[in-house]
Amino acid sequence: MPACPSLLLLVLLSAPALAAPSVPEALPTPPRFEMKVDDPMLAPAPPASEQVGSWEEALGLLRERSTDLRTAEAGVERAEGRWRQALSALLPNARATAGVALDILHPENPVVAGGGGLGAVAGGTSGPPSPSDPSRWAPPPSWTWCACAKT
Repeated sequence: MPACPSLLLLVLLSAPALAAPSVPEALPTPPRFEMKVDDPMLAPAPPASEQVGSWEEALGLLRERSTDLRTAEAGVERAEGRWRQALSALLPNARATAGVALDILHPENPVVAGGGGLGAVAGGTSGPPSPSDPSRWAPPPSWTWCACAKT
């Protein structure tokens, strides 16, 4: 048994030498990754054909090409036209009509035809005519009155 303790001593003394970490050799650094893409869609865009130099120049381009601005201007013109239409009902209107009648078969006989006259209306009304209004009792304009004398 004396051989056992010496063997044990030998193992204990050699264990730290075996357990000591060995220094690893330095590995070479890998090459740096560079992406190489040949896609025409990823190419930088060319510079603009027109360069804006000042704020006034930018406003001028905006006024020339803005569809929103043109739509707003058209809305203003439309509103002005509607205002004039509404005002026209309140302004005086004048109307004149004339007619000539001739009896071709009997040119010597005078012909009396209705519908001639001169009138003026101030303003406009949208309600029904009053009972005292003489135009209420007049025949509709589609009727034609003609007094012809026969010989």
